[in-house]
Amino acid sequence: MSQPSRHIVFGDYINAWSLQRGLKQLGKRLHQARPQAVAGDEIAIVPRAGDVLYFTDERSLRQFLPRTDLHFLPRFSDLDIDDKVCFYDWLSDFGEQIIPYSRDLNTPSVWPTLIKARHSWKGDRKLPRGFVCHTAEEFQHVRQQLPELGLSESDFCRQQFLPSCEDVYSVCGHFDSRDNQRNAILVTRKTLTDSQDLGTGAVVDTVADPQDLVERTARILNGLRYHGPFELEFLYDQISQTYYVLELNPRFWMQHGIFIDGFDNIVIKRYLGIDDGSSVAESAPDVCWLNRVDLMIALLKCDARLVSRFVSLWWNRRRRGIRCLWCPDWQTTIRYVCRICRQKLRRRTADTKAAPVTDNEMAAAA
Repeated sequence: MSQPSRHIVFGDYINAWSLQRGLKQLGKRLHQARPQAVAGDEIAIVPRAGDVLYFTDERSLRQFLPRTDLHFLPRFSDLDIDDKVCFYDWLSDFGEQIIPYSRDLNTPSVWPTLIKARHSWKGDRKLPRGFVCHTAEEFQHVRQQLPELGLSESDFCRQQFLPSCEDVYSVCGHFDSRDNQRNAILVTRKTLTDSQDLGTGAVVDTVADPQDLVERTARILNGLRYHGPFELEFLYDQISQTYYVLELNPRFWMQHGIFIDGFDNIVIKRYLGIDDGSSVAESAPDVCWLNRVDLMIALLKCDARLVSRFVSLWWNRRRRGIRCLWCPDWQTTIRYVCRICRQKLRRRTADTKAAPVTDNEMAAAA
């Protein structure tokens, strides 16, 4: 007699918490594949044939791609989407507008510039998102410091840096290149980020498509024969008035919980093939997603500017009748913040014993 399928998540942060919440609404239990469990379950789960897997990072997705006896999306073609240089090269050949980049760390002529990690992970190590350099001296200093961080120049590429953190748009949801009628797509905008340069979305709003981003996304994902959850980021350059493709997250991204309560849990339902086939690409209601962890960290840091922005944005949306979704719940938020504080304390202790690096490097590595 075959054993029943289990639902297993790889990851333990807000995107995993959202998966747990969404599956609970469907009467399904989510198991944690690694010890730091989203619900306090400290037992690691090893997938077996027939299990359904959910990925929140590229490392785990890469590990299980060869397994055809497990149920998960996406399945890839020969293109390594997590290699940003390969993805940029493909987009360039595909006729897309992408931020000017170089696969080598040659000194640029335009500042500031970004030394950006080619991959999200190197083995079991999460790579820093990148290092913003404003001068040639800072650029060369970062290059010299890479070996001391256990990294090499081949782990990075160079990209023009556009300092417009609030001009990042995401086309996100669930895509099916086999039948575009089954796509569930929203456009969102990062209204507030958790840091100045390379921050993640702390407050995210659903918005109308500013300039055919959904159409461009469909063309790209159809070209990749993509099927599964996704987030494709675009960065708007106010000077050239161009929407550049930034990067593709081929997994459950951090803010995917906006679909759970705001749009009838449609992404998880579509992932499991149990939805009614309805679409959210047109006439979607206004929804605002807010990261409670970022708010609590700002409170602990006494960051009056960030706290004030949080409260102002939340009150503005509430007054306008926009639905506000706070993620995660308070109990989970406290547990996450305590863990983040412990990790930063251990990192700070280790840093005092190592060679010094720039504040810019440490901020990016954190």
